[in-house]
Amino acid sequence: MPFVFSHVEYCDMHFVYGFCDGNERAALEEYQRRFPDRRIPSRSVFFRIHQTLRETGCLPSVAVQSEREVVRTINTRENILQMVQRSPRLSTRKIASRIGVLRMQVWRTLHEENVYPYHNQRVHTSGTRRPCSTYGFVPLDKSTSRTVMRHFIH
Repeated sequence: MPFVFSHVEYCDMHFVYGFCDGNERAALEEYQRRFPDRRIPSRSVFFRIHQTLRETGCLPSVAVQSEREVVRTINTRENILQMVQRSPRLSTRKIASRIGVLRMQVWRTLHEENVYPYHNQRVHTSGTRRPCSTYGFVPLDKSTSRTVMRHFIH
């Protein structure tokens, strides 16, 4: 199918196709009448939906994300970054549970922003021999990542 529709649109198209007893032209006219604000498919789409449901038991694949999902993803990304800025000691697991997303989504978001979590380590400052603890998120770019990581490892 040249256009990809949402599951709701496919269901409505199949309903209208059945309502019109399998008549593609009548289904197209009825669909336009019922849903004037939607994209109008070609006549053949109605039959293809019905045929796909009969053969596979599933609606055609939906590759277009809804606008609501895109907005939710942007809000989630912003929430993750705000939580890291407010409290850098939070683990990715705690961030994920508080926002209600998968831990890997938190990891991916942080890595896309070049922010990498590191763990509590004892390090010596250059001026004293007393160890101090460091913990949090380190923003890294690729040129300085090795230098920074060597500093924390040694």
